[in-house]
Amino acid sequence: MSSTESNTQGAWEDRWTKPTFDMLMSVYDPAGRKRILEQLFVNFDEFPNIRREIIWFGSAWKWTEQFILTDSKGKDIEVLAYFIPNPETPGICVPLREEFIEALPLKRLNKFIREGIRTAVAKCAVEVAWASWSPNASTEVEHLTDLFKRKYKFLTNTK
Repeated sequence: MSSTESNTQGAWEDRWTKPTFDMLMSVYDPAGRKRILEQLFVNFDEFPNIRREIIWFGSAWKWTEQFILTDSKGKDIEVLAYFIPNPETPGICVPLREEFIEALPLKRLNKFIREGIRTAVAKCAVEVAWASWSPNASTEVEHLTDLFKRKYKFLTNTK
């Protein structure tokens, strides 16, 4: 492992130095995982009133990027999704409340999304199911974007 690779992997784990988004993304293969994740984030950024913030989430998630829905004045409403930039297995986590899950057409959702939701609901001991995925293909990005869009519309009461 080169010192550069070691330093960029350390960016995710270094509690005392807040990394930039580019630092967190630098560990991924540009033609593979990085391209897929960047497309997902471009899709997320197309929605209005979304604020991105990198925060320290403790020993499990370390430095994590939040995608936060804000109102017209910039006040935070709710976190729509999290990006956990684990260098080995990056993850997207979408916290799902019971009323949102009940409103979803689960049978019409793609199996990739459905399984993530079912797994989260099975482990859910509180009011929020923490559904997570690690996208490996452009089609999975499309399905995650669709879920993000559904949650966005649910929270903003738009159609």
